[in-house]
Amino acid sequence: VSLESLPLRIISFAPYITQNVYLLGVGDKLVGVTKFCKLPEGEIKQVIGDLLTQDIEQIIKLKPDLVLATKEGNKPEVVNQLKGLGIRVFVLSESNSWIDIKNGFIQMAELLGKTADAQKILTQLELRLSAVREKNAPAGSPPKVFFQLSEQFHTAAKDTFADEVITQAGAINIAHNAVGRWPMLSVEEVLTQDPDLIIIPLMGNITEQAKAGWEKFPLLKAVKDNRILIADADLCCLPTPENFVSLTELISGILHK
Repeated sequence: VSLESLPLRIISFAPYITQNVYLLGVGDKLVGVTKFCKLPEGEIKQVIGDLLTQDIEQIIKLKPDLVLATKEGNKPEVVNQLKGLGIRVFVLSESNSWIDIKNGFIQMAELLGKTADAQKILTQLELRLSAVREKNAPAGSPPKVFFQLSEQFHTAAKDTFADEVITQAGAINIAHNAVGRWPMLSVEEVLTQDPDLIIIPLMGNITEQAKAGWEKFPLLKAVKDNRILIADADLCCLPTPENFVSLTELISGILHK
């Protein structure tokens, strides 16, 4: 993407992009967001659709200088259609690792004229990660974690945001070597692995049901030690630098007291 001047009218195609725009201090430049994007209290932006479906006519009416999209979440045909209409679109790559997340954040900051701010933010976050790693100094076998993403026991394997967080927190993701990035484990597989911590992102009404389902197994380490964590869904699933470090700190704090 080539910009002759800093964008003054930005559209975000993903909730984590919106979070990053605000983290960089340019939320006032946002004119369009998805219906899943969370905004600071009192702020209202035009909703242009969701991750998979966007209202092209509405986007044109908003006259954006820049549209920020994601390679994994948004449809390439929509991106190509917008480019064909002369709208500048920048597509962020996958955010499956800390390096991916940092690179994407810096790229976005460069487009928004916030490179120095981004570097300061990342420097502080790196210091927090270093503190976590020091606390995670090995003393025996690393603890094990199961990250439950649905009531059907979908989880995150290697090359995912969640897997990288668990590793950075000094633990082992029991699904790391499963087939596919988003495999489904059986209850028996989880019981056999006997995780020290089970993480359940908020999933509406089924969240407490999911927790209660595991509490039927009192000999499971995570149950026995009262380590079933119900966590904010955005914190667990939106790959911003701040979320990555905050979730790593949270998991490490539970496992390495």
